[in-house]
Amino acid sequence: MTSVLAAVTSVYLIIAFALVIRRTLLIIDLHDESVIVRSREQKSHIRQHAIHLRDNYKNDLLWVKSIFVNALKVIDWLKST
Repeated sequence: MTSVLAAVTSVYLIIAFALVIRRTLLIIDLHDESVIVRSREQKSHIRQHAIHLRDNYKNDLLWVKSIFVNALKVIDWLKST
C-alpha cells in the first residue's frame, strides 16, 4: 500500500514539475521575443501573455483537481442529455 502511494505521489510530482518547467521555458521564450520586437504594442502584448502564464503556476500544481472537477461536469452533462 505504501509503495502504491509513493508511486502515485512521485508520478504526480514528476508531471507537476514538468508542467512548471514548461511554463517557465515559455516565459523565458516570451522574454527573448520581447527583446527582439521593436513595436511597443507587440511588447505590451507579449508582456501580458507572460504575466498570464506567470499567474497560472498554481494550475500546474493543482491539475489533478481540475481533472476531477471537469470529469464531474462531463458526468452531469451526460446525465442531462
